[in-house]
Amino acid sequence: MPRVPRVSPALVVASIALVVALGGTTYAAISLPARSVGTPQLKPDAVTSLKVKNGTLKLVDFAKGEVPEGQRGAQGATGRKGDTGPAGATGPAGATGPPGPTSAYADTNDLTVTVPAGADYRIATLAITQPGKYVIWSKVWLVRPSAGQATTGTCKLNAGGVQDLTFWSAPTGLATSAANLITHEFTAAGTINLYCIASGESMANNAKIVAIPVGSLTESLG
Repeated sequence: MPRVPRVSPALVVASIALVVALGGTTYAAISLPARSVGTPQLKPDAVTSLKVKNGTLKLVDFAKGEVPEGQRGAQGATGRKGDTGPAGATGPAGATGPPGPTSAYADTNDLTVTVPAGADYRIATLAITQPGKYVIWSKVWLVRPSAGQATTGTCKLNAGGVQDLTFWSAPTGLATSAANLITHEFTAAGTINLYCIASGESMANNAKIVAIPVGSLTESLG
C-alpha cells in the first residue's frame, strides 16, 4: 500500500491563509454597476452614528419633520414653541381713586309759600354740615291764582355767593316750574337757599333742594 504523506499543521494554516487572501483579492476586483446598491441592499441598522463622519450630513439628507433642532435653527426655520413660563409676580396696587358719593343732603318744602311781588323771598333752605365739593339742584312750582296779567319772575339758587338764576312766566291760574343747578365747594359748614320773585303775588309749592357730594369738580372750557 502506498504511503500517504502526513500533512503538518503549519501547512494547513498556510493553505487557509492563502485561500482567504485570494478570496479578498477576488472580491475587491469585482466592479459593481453605478447606483446598484441602495436601501433594499442595506441590512437594518447597517448604518449607525458611529459609521457616519461627523459634520458630513446636510439638511437635504433628512426627511421632512426629522431635521434636528440644531439644524433647523441654523437654517432660520421656525423652532419649537417653548413651554409657557410661570406667571409673573403681582404688581403693586394702584393709587386710590377719588371717593364717590357716599351721602347726599335733601330738603323738601311741601307747604305753599306766598311769593310777594317785587322782592326776593326765600322759598327753601338746605343746611350743609360737612365741607366738600357739591353738585346742587333745586326745583319749585309757581302759580298766580288771582286774576291779572301774566305773571313773570325769577328763582335764584345760592350757595356761598355762587348762584344760578331761572326766569319763569305763567298766565293766571296756570302753574309753571323753575329748576336751578350749581356746583360749589364748601370749606366749612354752610347753607343753600332758594329765592323767588314775581311780578304779581304768586304761590310757590313743592320746593326741593338736593346737594350731592363729589370727589372733584373740573371746569370744562369746551
